[in-house]
Amino acid sequence: MSIRRVALASAAVFTTAAPVMAQQRQAPMFTIEAAANYQALRGNVFSDLNDGRGAEAQFTVGISNLAISAGYQRSWHDIIGTAPEGGLPRQATISGFFVEPRLALPLAASNFTPYLYGRGGLLERAETIGGDEYKSNVTQLGGGLGSMIYLARGVQLNLTGGYQFLRAGKRIADDTRAEGGAFVMRAGLSLGGSSGWARDPGY
Repeated sequence: MSIRRVALASAAVFTTAAPVMAQQRQAPMFTIEAAANYQALRGNVFSDLNDGRGAEAQFTVGISNLAISAGYQRSWHDIIGTAPEGGLPRQATISGFFVEPRLALPLAASNFTPYLYGRGGLLERAETIGGDEYKSNVTQLGGGLGSMIYLARGVQLNLTGGYQFLRAGKRIADDTRAEGGAFVMRAGLSLGGSSGWARDPGY
């Protein structure tokens, strides 16, 4: 094939791809997300806590089929056996910062993007006993499956389900190391567009 033909073919490909490339550049690569979550605790890491509800917020940057998020999470859990007669039980919080890489799957339709995610974080359990606050550190590592669902231009519903392995340095009660985990379900909104990779027909 001559150089001229190669040049003409290259020009044709570039001309065809240019509008798509321009459209991709217009799609925001950054999003802000907020979500509610439900955590079903397992194992002896938090054997004295009931399942709990929580919230989280994160900032996400994405390109191609990859994205990474950084954020903060907090959940509230009743402490088993602490409810006085006719009263409410004491509560403990589990909170901290996390990092969440994501990989979009090649199964997406025009209005939704399924993805795999992992999550690693450093969390802290805290509770108040007799006016004094007690804390212990928790390491979090896990992942799961999620989906970004298009709602409107720049707005997507984010649904996920997964499992987190949890390991506490010392338990508050008896100072022993403990391990366990949590099944986590999450539902929230992603604001700002396609996050660089999630399908958004509005862009």
